[in-house]
Amino acid sequence: MILPGLAALVFLVAAVLIGIPGLLGLFSHPYATVHLFDRGAVAIRERGGSWSWPYENATVRYVLWQEPWEGEHRTRPQVWITFRDGEVLCFDGLSADDRAVLPALSEALGGSREPEEIGELPAHKAPAPF
Repeated sequence: MILPGLAALVFLVAAVLIGIPGLLGLFSHPYATVHLFDRGAVAIRERGGSWSWPYENATVRYVLWQEPWEGEHRTRPQVWITFRDGEVLCFDGLSADDRAVLPALSEALGGSREPEEIGELPAHKAPAPF
């Protein structure tokens, strides 16, 4: 009787430790928030992660590339922010809401409002979206 009770207790604790953060993650804001200042910007993702940088330490590219996807190609609009140390912060435009913001975001960060078409690119060659 004690062994099954302990096993049930272990599963209950595991469910609480894994399940509650998972449920909270479902209701958290999935988007990144970008704050623009006179000399730099801060990007914050509610589910974790943040970046801050002075404008002069970054190069901004608004790109449009084709990703091989399920036997076809899908268009990937993104804003790539490349820092002096080579790291890249990427804002993705797969959803319509995100895609609508990218031109203004790129321009506000010092990039172009028009995307630079770079053709086909395997997903593993592109930076991971923030």
